[in-house]
Amino acid sequence: MHFSPHRTIWRRRSKKGKAPSFRAFFERTTSFKPHEWQEKHLCPLLERLVREKGLRILVHGPPQFGKSLPVSKRFPAYALGVNPLLRIVLAGYNVSHAKGFCEVVRDVMNGPEFREMFPSTDSFVPRNASAEMFSTAARAALQDGQDSLTAVGLLSGFTGKGADILIIDDPYASPDDARSEAVNERVWRWWSELAKVRIHDDTNVIVMFHRYHEDDFAGRLMAEGDWEYYRFPAIADENETGDDPTGRVAGALLSPMRS
Repeated sequence: MHFSPHRTIWRRRSKKGKAPSFRAFFERTTSFKPHEWQEKHLCPLLERLVREKGLRILVHGPPQFGKSLPVSKRFPAYALGVNPLLRIVLAGYNVSHAKGFCEVVRDVMNGPEFREMFPSTDSFVPRNASAEMFSTAARAALQDGQDSLTAVGLLSGFTGKGADILIIDDPYASPDDARSEAVNERVWRWWSELAKVRIHDDTNVIVMFHRYHEDDFAGRLMAEGDWEYYRFPAIADENETGDDPTGRVAGALLSPMRS
């Protein structure tokens, strides 16, 4: 029988009680009340990343509507609380951008709310751990050279690193980059020649950003097929009737805080 350390950790944790939902974790570790679309739609979507395998998910929404907070600043902490052996790679348009997200995750994991919801020492992360890459106690004990959370730039690789979950948050530094054929080619090469060949079929991949151009990274991924596509516009339009993930009527606002 093939031995799976992930399955062993899950059994040991399940004896102590069921893991909290990501929605509960997000609400507990966020200082303001999450928006309805975050709670009802984005949180369950993210929780699938620790329950299922081989997912390919595209999420698109307007800038400054609270996409990165749950996806890149809270979810990695939650996932490592549920399974401390996971390997998560968080990619942004450059490594500094991704590192900023990882720093928040590290600090959340050292906070009292996280320790209360995930008391196992398996999920312990040193307070002085590098924000660019760090490991839980369970991951470090394996001594396999793989980190729990690694920040990478979208124009750099993660040679030697594997991933159970790959998060790509904002592949473009500006709208001009998204409209640039040269930048789009570089981003696509990063995916097809560096990232894609280093992940396996069971790896969950989520790509999230605000789109500016049809032939951008998301457009090319959708052309590949087999990607789940979730679209959250600021104002509901005619494309949202029927299969709209938020169930809004045309003209409804995504957030009551924005016009």
